[in-house]
Amino acid sequence: MKDREALADEALALKAKAGDEEALEILLERYKPLVRKLAGKYFIRGADRDDVIQEAMIGLFKAARSYDPESGFRFAALAAISSERSIIDAVRKAETKKNSLLNDSLPLEEFALSSEEAAGVSSDLEISGKQVSDEDLVQDLLEILSAQELTIMRLRVKGLSYKDIAGQLQISTKSVDNTLQRIRAKLKDY
Repeated sequence: MKDREALADEALALKAKAGDEEALEILLERYKPLVRKLAGKYFIRGADRDDVIQEAMIGLFKAARSYDPESGFRFAALAAISSERSIIDAVRKAETKKNSLLNDSLPLEEFALSSEEAAGVSSDLEISGKQVSDEDLVQDLLEILSAQELTIMRLRVKGLSYKDIAGQLQISTKSVDNTLQRIRAKLKDY
């Protein structure tokens, strides 16, 4: 491995492009300082700094897998451009209206009551001016949501990510997202 670490970036990139995982790891490690520096210049709504770094690493990975010495670019230039473009794409995507609901929402945990607070609260809720018990609410949810919607909502409230829910239910993450959008629409109408 020591011999490989001494290789020029371009030689490592060619090896990585050919499928050499060790060469790819060396490049990713070598360019971490650049990635961190680039990530420090950007902010993605709804994400933390590690997410921005991850986007830059994706760009670096793509640069390593697509490097062409005939392009006339040094690998360092391609890595910087590709990493920054990846971050910018993520920023743009996060700023679309499609993602605004997710970016502007609050986690359910912020509304959870402590056991002391819950002891002093009635189990009945007031919704649209009428008293609704927990049992009534559950019954209404059973009537307006499908079995799959209830399952996905339950898993999401437990804190599972879209990917984890998709894996557990053996469906695509897009299906999870679509189902959660339907649930939000139904609950909004409720």
